[in-house]
Amino acid sequence: MPYKRDMERCRDYIEAHLDENITAQDLAEFLGYSFYHFCHVFRICNSLSIGEYLRRRRLQRARESLGQGGRITDIALKSGFETSAGFAKAFQKEFGMSARAHKKMLLQHNEHAEKGRMGMQVKMARKEGFKAVGYSISPQGERKSRESKVSDLGAYWLHADFSSVSKEDYAKLAKGEIADEIGLWFQPDQESDNLNYFFGPVVEDFAYVPREMVTLEVPGADYAVFTTCPADLAHDRFAFGQEVQKTWKYIFEEWFEESDYIFDQEKLAFEFYTNENGGMDSMSAVANIYIPVKKIKENG
Repeated sequence: MPYKRDMERCRDYIEAHLDENITAQDLAEFLGYSFYHFCHVFRICNSLSIGEYLRRRRLQRARESLGQGGRITDIALKSGFETSAGFAKAFQKEFGMSARAHKKMLLQHNEHAEKGRMGMQVKMARKEGFKAVGYSISPQGERKSRESKVSDLGAYWLHADFSSVSKEDYAKLAKGEIADEIGLWFQPDQESDNLNYFFGPVVEDFAYVPREMVTLEVPGADYAVFTTCPADLAHDRFAFGQEVQKTWKYIFEEWFEESDYIFDQEKLAFEFYTNENGGMDSMSAVANIYIPVKKIKENG
């Protein structure tokens, strides 16, 4: 059975119905599994019971809502908690600080981040072509094309399933070091405008390509390079992913409108993740977004 695909469908379904009173039985019926088989497979693939997974995702969603200024009582009820006290206790246990203190911190961070984006410094750089080996992810249940919203495409790794990634394969590709990684959308073929998401390490050559991975050559180009606002990757990868998405949104909705550049459609835009910008244990990690550009030609 296609368990990997089914678990991706399951997680997508959960995200779409997280505000509802969904149960393990609902999810089992959605996938056409027996209740026992679903619970067993879900725990194996996600290293969590379905109840714990739902609890954590609701708390993470609640954490995002706090940063938007929502009332703690309303957020607690929306997150499926019967009382504010129960929500406060669960939040403290999950994140190591009170919801009230976290709300204050997030609002201050958002204010700082918005000011940072408005005054964001853009670096223009020439980057030569390079090679990468990674996973080609075809979005399940939704069609991504060149017309898709950029803000929806950014940091797509956030909801992708990498449970089958082999640490040994990654170590061989990186030759024992912590490799730089890229994330980008590309056309797997020229017959349609559908896009796949690629995520994987930068490599020197294609001498070793693990099974289920693909190769990708990124051509050299002139880039506008943006750096996201810092986020706490150690405790909340969703907040980090959101900063990547917000930066993509800023680039296409604001920066291009006021710049003297246009997107070079013959090249590839990509997200660049390097340990030098903050690893998985960093509380102030950033990412770089490389946008291929061409100078607008002046008339005459």
